[in-house]
Amino acid sequence: EYFLKGIQTALRPKGYGEPITDGTLCKPSLACGELPKFPKATGSCNLGGISSRIGAIPQSLKDIISAAAETYKVPPNLILGVMFGEGLFNQPPNQRFDWTDENVKSWSTCTPVPGCQTSGDDHFMGFNGNTWQNIAKKIKPDLQQLDPNRGEPNVCNLLDAVYGLAWNLNDSADGGMAFQCFGLDLKASIPSSCTWNDNQFISAIKITENGYENGCFTKENSCATGGGYAALCPSGGDTCETITNKYPTAPSHMGCVFDVAHGN
Repeated sequence: EYFLKGIQTALRPKGYGEPITDGTLCKPSLACGELPKFPKATGSCNLGGISSRIGAIPQSLKDIISAAAETYKVPPNLILGVMFGEGLFNQPPNQRFDWTDENVKSWSTCTPVPGCQTSGDDHFMGFNGNTWQNIAKKIKPDLQQLDPNRGEPNVCNLLDAVYGLAWNLNDSADGGMAFQCFGLDLKASIPSSCTWNDNQFISAIKITENGYENGCFTKENSCATGGGYAALCPSGGDTCETITNKYPTAPSHMGCVFDVAHGN
């Protein structure tokens, strides 16, 4: 278009000739397996060391998590912690996903995450349909900054889901509830950086996992349950594991996520 129309337009008097389409609108979609150029994560937004419970993960997944952390000002290890809590990094024989560089890139560009569902419970990151629809609206502009040709965010796209989780964690970090979980108040401020205090960590974990309902996922030995009612403190309230009274050998679900979120 530039050579056929642009030069002819340039040679004609002002006001004549055909306008040239903005080249940014003609940018081709990314190829399958080709990740976009991510924003550079700095300081505490950049994923460094991770918990040994996670196991080996490829650099491509680290890049996605760091980009989401930078975009939404969330500690990157907290993103990993919630993913761990959803059972995404289970080791054999319960391993669900093969975290290779090839798979991460494919699940982020052209093929859905295996076993993920786009309606009801996603069986992946812990989203349901109604929650995801709201989050998708919030993250769409940021995803289109990465790739202008991207369509609607998809809960079964790994990149979209990580960005959605990061947005949700930041949005939930202020808590706004009158009770405690893990021995910490669920009241804080919305973070403006990736350096969070303990109240923001716990508020974000609690709300992303069971919303504003009463109850804390602090039952002893519920680390591997993936959260839910199986992890609720059976005696009610904040009477199970707390930050100052931790179960050393049989941590709760919230305790596990909190530890992984701090790289432990």
